[in-house]
This record gives sequence, structure tokens and C-alpha cells, in this order.
Amino acid sequence: MENKTNWYVLFVMGGKEQQICDFMNQEYDNWKVFIPKIEIIHTKQGKEFFVEKVMFPSYLFIESDIPSKDFKIC
Repeated sequence: MENKTNWYVLFVMGGKEQQICDFMNQEYDNWKVFIPKIEIIHTKQGKEFFVEKVMFPSYLFIESDIPSKDFKIC
């Protein structure tokens, strides 16, 4: 039987995305939890620099081979 990769999106408390992502990656071996980020150019006092921003604030993305009927967060 072929393993199918499933994707899940989890809504979490704003500002806690990285903390929750790190925790979940430590606790759940068969999940890959990540936060999509983007680098934007920010200008301050005439100087440009890159700033990394969360693309979807308050959301975590999970990649797993667990079927949706068995996917549970305790």
C-alpha cells in the first residue's frame, strides 16, 4: 500500500506560531510542522534591508502520512 502525504492547517494563537511549531516538531515524529515565511525588503532611513515575515499569521502547516480520519491533536 502506498503512503499518501496529507496536509493539514492548524489555527493557533497569534505570536506563538514558532513556539508551538517547535514543540509539535519535538513531540510528533511523523509530522513535519512548518510556518511559511517570506523575505521582504524594508526601507528605513534610506537604507534597505531584508525582513522575514510570516506569510499566514496564526497558522501552522502540517505534512504527515496520517490519514485524516486518524489525525488528532491532544
